[in-house]
Amino acid sequence: MISLFSNKCFSILFSFSILLLVVILDVQSQVRDGLVYYQGEKELSLEGDWEFYFDTLFIKLPDGLSPTGFITVPGKWSAHGYPSTGKGCYRLIITTDDVYDDLAAAVPETHGASELYLNGKKISSSGEVHADPKRTKHRWVPEVVPLRLQKGGNELVWQVANYKHSKSGMNKAIRIGHFDRLFDERELQVITTIFLMGSVLALSLFFFGMHLYWKKDPPTLYLSLAFLSYGLRFGLYDLHLINKVLDDVPWIYLVRAEYITTYLSFFFFILFFRSMFPNEMGRKLYISLISYFGLGMVFILLAPVYYFSQMHKFTIVVMLVSLMIILWIIFLAYRRNKIKSHLALLFVIFFLFAPLPAIFFYLNWIPYVPFVEDLSTLGIMLTLAFMMAVRFVGLFNQVEGLQIQAENQREVIAKSLQEKEVLLGEIHHRVKNNLQTINSLLLLQSKSIKDEKAVNAIQESQYRIQTMALVHQKLYQTNDKGMGVDVQNYFEDLVQTIVQSFDTTRHVKVRQEIDDFVLDLDTIIILGLITNELIVNCLKYAFDDTISEPEIRLKLTKEKDNLYLEIMDNGLGYDINNPARDSSFGLKLVSSLSRKLKCKPETQSALGNGTKTSFTIKKYTVID
Repeated sequence: MISLFSNKCFSILFSFSILLLVVILDVQSQVRDGLVYYQGEKELSLEGDWEFYFDTLFIKLPDGLSPTGFITVPGKWSAHGYPSTGKGCYRLIITTDDVYDDLAAAVPETHGASELYLNGKKISSSGEVHADPKRTKHRWVPEVVPLRLQKGGNELVWQVANYKHSKSGMNKAIRIGHFDRLFDERELQVITTIFLMGSVLALSLFFFGMHLYWKKDPPTLYLSLAFLSYGLRFGLYDLHLINKVLDDVPWIYLVRAEYITTYLSFFFFILFFRSMFPNEMGRKLYISLISYFGLGMVFILLAPVYYFSQMHKFTIVVMLVSLMIILWIIFLAYRRNKIKSHLALLFVIFFLFAPLPAIFFYLNWIPYVPFVEDLSTLGIMLTLAFMMAVRFVGLFNQVEGLQIQAENQREVIAKSLQEKEVLLGEIHHRVKNNLQTINSLLLLQSKSIKDEKAVNAIQESQYRIQTMALVHQKLYQTNDKGMGVDVQNYFEDLVQTIVQSFDTTRHVKVRQEIDDFVLDLDTIIILGLITNELIVNCLKYAFDDTISEPEIRLKLTKEKDNLYLEIMDNGLGYDINNPARDSSFGLKLVSSLSRKLKCKPETQSALGNGTKTSFTIKKYTVID
């Protein structure tokens, strides 16, 4: 059985390796000899050979100045024989056959300071570039900026100054493409990063809380601290969201924090595995790894950036070796029956290979792929959480076995049912708390964003999160109705929450006509999201000063075998045939959610006569 399962694991890992090799081999250079052609592609990566002018800074190429060579982007200029530290200009000519004024450029961070110029005009900056190292301001913040290409040749000059870091150049290439596409992608990356960072920190608090109530279990403490350090690192890496928030904090502190959280994560992960499998991880190996990462953090605090960033190259190798050693330890634990679940073993193996894409990218073995780091983080979270869940399930089973020996069958059944109700309520409670944590993070992020569209998108996401969180709040507050939610009570609180959280100077009256019944979890969440979208739309667009008594009517009734939902207002109304209306994300979401209930929205509206949207719902479950 063990041999068969080992073969399955090997097959999975072999398939992963082949997929990774395909990604590596599929990379193609877009730039040739400092030239690239743009013909309206949705996205074009400016990878390839750029003109390079070392130890020279200019905005437009001076007459008579020749490049010192061509450098492959992404890549390090030190790989081409130049010193690791210094300054230089990358230059590229983008040729087009038309004018493109609706483009954007996704500009990655470099390992120092950078400024990007298009046809002599600065369009992006990360820090401040100067010939004088003392006047140069290093900063790591990627950004997406508008881009306008004129017909013919367009000169793109990328000034880069690096006087402190051991890695010169950059790990990623500039990408240009349609404005909406790149901005939407960056917005999705920001939201995903905030979500994952919040989830990691929430798990950290969860396991720390478990440790407070069960202090005899060190793995929960080590796992909590590992998640905490990894969550902070996640905000300091890639998109550098913490760097954006702490814009006034010197770069040197932020870069030290990024490296320290990486070491700290491995430090606590090693403590975690040692506490889980003390006999399999030898004392000498354990002391060696702990000492390396512990002394490494001290070195990062005291040494200049150049030296500890040089050391980090060796640390990456140590991390890879550590992962292989831990894999062997896990296999030994499985052979000794300390890991009894085949699925648990597979999850642990996945955890060990999840960081590999990020490590390979750092070593420049593979190109940058968006969301790889996010997926790796998600894999690590699910793996370790599942591993701890399996462990605690085993402990709970032992306790339950002792209870069965001490109690009669009827008491055991009653106890089991009670525990399940408590556990179900706790799950809903924690889901609600996690959603509120995400909501708070979105609120904090929105305060640091200047783009009004991005702020509005985050605010609308907050309304949707509040809608889902309210369902779980009702479920854990009311245990006598199982998995159902009282419709009248839920919609009353939902409408009140929306109106109170919406910033409006108008007093809008909301009339409700809702039958008294209980709906299942899936149906009530979808109905809540639909209602949220439509009421928010009413509050935002339906009323102005010409409406003397603004009113919204919400109706939800059972009619024969169907549910009937109606939301109407006495507002301004709109032209229902206007094609711009169909592009609204909120209305697209309403349409998509409606299909899950086997219905579709029917909207009636006219200018000056208000709007009514109704649904005849065929798929739902009423809880008795």
